[in-house]
Amino acid sequence: ALHASDGVILNFSKHGMYIETSCIYEPGTMLMISKARRSPSFSKGSFGETRPPSLCLAEIKWHTELVEKDAFRFGLGLAYM
Repeated sequence: ALHASDGVILNFSKHGMYIETSCIYEPGTMLMISKARRSPSFSKGSFGETRPPSLCLAEIKWHTELVEKDAFRFGLGLAYM
C-alpha cells in the first residue's frame, strides 16, 4: 500500500539521510523521497553537497522514537538505493 507522509531532512550525505517524520516505518521498508525539504539549520551535507536529492529511493536502516514538547515524532536513518 502506498501513502504519503511529511518529514524534514536534518542531515544528508552521498550515501543516505536522516529525516524526522510523524510516521513510523520499520527497518527494511523502502521509501520514495520526493520534493525533499531540508531543515534550515544546515547549509551543506556531510560531504559538501549543497542539496539532498530531489527524488530518490531509500531503505530505512533504523528508526527511533523522539519526544519533543509532548509530541511524538520519529527519526529515520535512510540509505540510498
